[in-house]
Amino acid sequence: MNRWAARRSLGIWVGLLLVVALWGGAVWAGMSLAGQLQGSPKDWPLTLESFGLLLAALGGFSFGGIGLYRALSALTLYYRIDRNAVTIHWLGNTAVVPMDRITAVDIGVKAQRLPTIFSRSFGYRRGTAWSADDTPVYLFATTALPQTVILYTSSSAYAISPAKRDAFVQEVEGRRGLGIVQGQTEGVVRTTRVSYPFWTDRTVRACLALGLLLNLALWGILSSRYTQLAETVALRFDATGSPVSSVSREQVLALPLIGLLAWLANAGLGVGIYRLSRVGTVLLLVGAIVIQSLLAVSLLGIIS
Repeated sequence: MNRWAARRSLGIWVGLLLVVALWGGAVWAGMSLAGQLQGSPKDWPLTLESFGLLLAALGGFSFGGIGLYRALSALTLYYRIDRNAVTIHWLGNTAVVPMDRITAVDIGVKAQRLPTIFSRSFGYRRGTAWSADDTPVYLFATTALPQTVILYTSSSAYAISPAKRDAFVQEVEGRRGLGIVQGQTEGVVRTTRVSYPFWTDRTVRACLALGLLLNLALWGILSSRYTQLAETVALRFDATGSPVSSVSREQVLALPLIGLLAWLANAGLGVGIYRLSRVGTVLLLVGAIVIQSLLAVSLLGIIS
């Protein structure tokens, strides 16, 4: 079994620099926000500027983390060849292309449709492109498609980018002529440590995004009105419209905080039960969305 390193592109190092910049900006935003939130919560000068710093911190850390994952995927990408298969490895994951299913090996392909720009950034191309004849081309490469090695099977193709391209192609062709010893199953074998099916499910991602956006909206609405609230805020009113229950204004901060904790708890439970019940996971995430909506109604009633 021979191991072949992937070609390293300039985009990997540019991506790592961008990660450092994003995390640096996130740290600055977080420290600036922390400076504003000193002292008693009732005296916090929460404004839209504070909300902007929160978004900058969360966005910087989140996009920096995604960028780091992609850059590390590119740095750890390599290929192995034996009599049974060509295997693609990155960050503990493996894609298997059985040798007896490879029908042709070529250099480069012209794609009609490419995945999103982000999936082709940070020096790593990952996702699915489509060739002129609508064949799916699975990308595991660090270079543009015209420079990749294309492994064709009966129903799909794999684009890879070994550093020593010509020698790699020669070995694959030589191994194909020898025949296989043991059959392999074509496909991707993901590591179970990060529960990939949960994060790649489009419905799950949509529910997660909507729940988080609604919670951020709660923080944004409260930040825009917090300094204008009175020292005490009415919660309930009698039939005549007179307040019968009130709390100090800092206690209103509990509303978006409850929403955030509900979103985190339901997302965590969803990760745990996804393999057992996808429907149960989706219901948990929809429940988190409903909670954000109810809290939004309560918050608008308080600050209006």
